[in-house]
Amino acid sequence: MDWAVYTNAPPFPGNMYKRNRIPGYQESRMSRGVRFAALLALLVAGTLLADHLLRFQPSVASAAGGQVLINEVEQNPPGPDADQEWVELYNPTQSPVDLEAWTLSTAHGQTVTLPASEPIPPGGYLVIIYMAEWLSNVDEQVILCDRGKAEVDRTPVQSDTADDDGCWGRFPDGQASWLFMASTQGAPNMGEPVPEGALSMISAVLAILGAHKIRRATENS
Repeated sequence: MDWAVYTNAPPFPGNMYKRNRIPGYQESRMSRGVRFAALLALLVAGTLLADHLLRFQPSVASAAGGQVLINEVEQNPPGPDADQEWVELYNPTQSPVDLEAWTLSTAHGQTVTLPASEPIPPGGYLVIIYMAEWLSNVDEQVILCDRGKAEVDRTPVQSDTADDDGCWGRFPDGQASWLFMASTQGAPNMGEPVPEGALSMISAVLAILGAHKIRRATENS
């Protein structure tokens, strides 16, 4: 079996400055090392945060209310990608839609034909998980075609190198804008663009710096 699908319908459950030396005071090499590591970590976290906050793109395809849309794409999940990459389709219409024999194609030459399954309900979601690596992490685009091979929707060209729980998705569901956000597989997109990893890293660094400052003050008292 090379694929798995499921549907979900609403509701959803060195110092650079001068200073006076204090007699008997020796500068700690560890202190300089800690400061350097902390500043480096803050730089990395800040870069990650800025990168994620600026990742906002218009969709290539219009957000037509009368068609099934590609709503979310997880091209680089945490850990191994095989069996974990997925594409979520969303039905904004008022009627169920049978997607048997529809296809999802990628910019890198992969095509997945959707198997027979329950129709995607009105306001519902269909998640496609292919049992292999089929989505590239860089410059990927996914195209949805119906059984007559007519193009229905396509994503912007997108990259995801974070290897985390963030992914690209429309926000709000079914709208033209795409945002890099925390994934919400099979449920409404929440549109949270702030990566928890960067904020956690910044918080940890600030805690380390605070603890180190307290320790140094105690040692010098």
